[in-house]
Amino acid sequence: MTQYHNKRFFSSENTYAIFEKINEHQEFIGHHFDLQLPEIDGKLIQFNRWEVFPDFKLIHDWFDLKGVIRIGDDEFPFFVFFKNIRNDDRFFRLKNGHFAIIPEEIMTKYSQIAKFASEAAGKWKLSKSHYMLLDGADMKAHTSKIMDTEDNDFVVSPALKASLRPYQVDGVKWIVRHRKNGLGACLADDMGLGKHSKLLLLFWMPKTIK
Repeated sequence: MTQYHNKRFFSSENTYAIFEKINEHQEFIGHHFDLQLPEIDGKLIQFNRWEVFPDFKLIHDWFDLKGVIRIGDDEFPFFVFFKNIRNDDRFFRLKNGHFAIIPEEIMTKYSQIAKFASEAAGKWKLSKSHYMLLDGADMKAHTSKIMDTEDNDFVVSPALKASLRPYQVDGVKWIVRHRKNGLGACLADDMGLGKHSKLLLLFWMPKTIK
């Protein structure tokens, strides 16, 4: 493979896409071509397939961010690429000193988790209040085992002498779901959108919320 040393060429998104395609079809390409490690700004780039296996556990009010990233034959803790994501740096250093290009899909998928996660004593965690970020990372099936993420069977109490609009019913369901998950909530609708009605309805149904 021809090696280029033009920094502007290798900073383009198109170049990253080429590397990702080579990673995806490495076995086929390697069978027909002699692949050499390209060098970018003094970094030898290695072609490897990326696999991410998150394993988040809810401990009190925090998600313990564990799991494994597999890059070729190397394995790393899940959180090791958080710094790369925060710095928008797609060059990930491997154990042999070479580098791998972090796929754009992974950079995007875990960007919000990396942004809001916090580190203490070598452990990374995410506040329980940010559980919706896991849904954004296509982990809804995972969080549904830990949090109540489904709409509840909410019925307007006959004690309320008023009719709720569909968006008001959705608002009550949202508050109930937060309460079930032990989370706080803040109603910040514009004036006249029914905040009082939603709150009055919640006062009548505390015994149905566990």
